[in-house]
Amino acid sequence: MEETRYTYRGLDIENLCWRYGAYYKFLKNTPYPCGNNHHLPKDYNYIILFHTYNDWGLPTSLYSADVLPDSIGICTNVKDNKGKYIYEGDIVVTEVGTFTIKYCDKCKSLQCFDEQHGCYKCLGDFSWQEFIDCKEKFIEGNIHENKRH
Repeated sequence: MEETRYTYRGLDIENLCWRYGAYYKFLKNTPYPCGNNHHLPKDYNYIILFHTYNDWGLPTSLYSADVLPDSIGICTNVKDNKGKYIYEGDIVVTEVGTFTIKYCDKCKSLQCFDEQHGCYKCLGDFSWQEFIDCKEKFIEGNIHENKRH
């Protein structure tokens, strides 16, 4: 049985490259104990914790990278036909159609979306299990950059 991955990815602000690892969100400043504790998204730091490997294949020290908040996505634990993990925000082509993988607030889970129709599970057309069962799945790109894999 294959190991389940609970990995996130985010676009590094400094290097504009993808970082894969643990996601951590925290306030930039210590909140004042009295008064309004309402915080805006700009009041937070969004980081991905990761490590690299040395030339012997052993993990090195733990690093962190500030990432763009909108680029953060979780691994779906589903691979495409090339063996690459599919993440939230990826655009995937299947024999059924082309979908964007997003979190649906109504379904409370990752689902297949399309720009015209929205969440396919909410429409009753196409469930997540049907997506997983598709024989052909190829990552065409993602919603955060105009790049094809």
